[in-house]
Amino acid sequence: MGKIQQIATKAIMGGLWASPNNLLDAHAGVLLVSLMLEHICHMVIVQAATLPVGHPTCDMVQGYSRMPAKTHLTPLQKLMECFKVKPRHYETIMQDPRPPTYKRSFTTTIMELKEESIKDKGKDETDIRIYMDGSGYKGNVGAAAVMFRKGVKKPEKMLHFHLGPLTKHTTFEGKAVGPILSAWILQGQTEVGKSAVTSYTDSQAFIKSTGARKAGSGQYLVREYLRLTEVMNDGANIPSPENTLKFVLKWVAAHKGVAGNERVDKEAKRVAQGESSPQEELPPILQKCLPISAMAVKQEFTEKQKVTWVEMWKTSPCYARFQHVDAGFPFNKFWKISNVLSRPQASLLMQIWMGHIPLNSYLFCIKKSGTRRCESCWGMGQLEITEMVVHYLFECQALRRPVHAERGGSVRRVD
Repeated sequence: MGKIQQIATKAIMGGLWASPNNLLDAHAGVLLVSLMLEHICHMVIVQAATLPVGHPTCDMVQGYSRMPAKTHLTPLQKLMECFKVKPRHYETIMQDPRPPTYKRSFTTTIMELKEESIKDKGKDETDIRIYMDGSGYKGNVGAAAVMFRKGVKKPEKMLHFHLGPLTKHTTFEGKAVGPILSAWILQGQTEVGKSAVTSYTDSQAFIKSTGARKAGSGQYLVREYLRLTEVMNDGANIPSPENTLKFVLKWVAAHKGVAGNERVDKEAKRVAQGESSPQEELPPILQKCLPISAMAVKQEFTEKQKVTWVEMWKTSPCYARFQHVDAGFPFNKFWKISNVLSRPQASLLMQIWMGHIPLNSYLFCIKKSGTRRCESCWGMGQLEITEMVVHYLFECQALRRPVHAERGGSVRRVD
């Protein structure tokens, strides 16, 4: 498989046939085969652990988890043992159960520009304004919701929830828990359904997810928020979808001087350090620990693989020889340069960058040339000079083509 990947990376980067595999992989941004196979195996077992009950693979995984085999392990059992996956602790990712005709019980607004969202916020005259946010801070995730009354600077009600470490939960989950807290706060407000209510969040991803129909990590929290808004509809005695709540979910730009948004952001960061509201004040779904996020587990594993990749690179024979070219790994500087070049230019840059280029110094090493010397300089009677990249570009007298500049008569090199 390594040989197959070498063919692919050579085609991607335009390297010569003898170019080192690890250099081609690193410059192409492709994991080593061993790490890639490990990544695929981890992704498969995490996906199997998040399948809904009733799925054949889910039943097998749950059964293996309850009664692990001692001998003759199946591939799934081997993966569970290798990656220490406990399916009962993971979230369940399932298809959206809502019918195609489903309509949200609130309206949403996302302005195109940040400045427009701030101006729109300044025009808000609703009686109740509620701000919600989730934050990944110092390795942990927290969420908060803060409710304000019109004309009152001090918040009337606040709820907090600490999700846990970023290795088990994502910032998106925090952004989704914030709205759940806000909907729970509104459950006990008698004005709901009678007067206007505006809910603000700085997460466009969450607002869009309320109207999306997809199976993904954290979507069970989005569905819980939608369910709570439907409960508000029922509690307000609104009989038909046309007569929905006077409730708007709006996007407001973060860190732009909006007092309510700044307050809830501060609260979310504080909650990320481990402080939550009393359990009896929280919605039922948050009265126990949330399941582990599949996305968070995958992201943590990917970061570990990047560290392993760097360590493997440092033990490579090419590491010491390549430090004078580019000490940064995995060569972001090269990617930035090559992204603005054409395909032939990028291939040539790759060959120059690695020193594996059709010049005699390299061709002699791979036994494609009988000499290391620069034939052009040899023909001009000079001493034998090795034809290397630096010599070819900057020193070879035979290849210099002087051109007079328009001013001053000075001579400059044109290659």
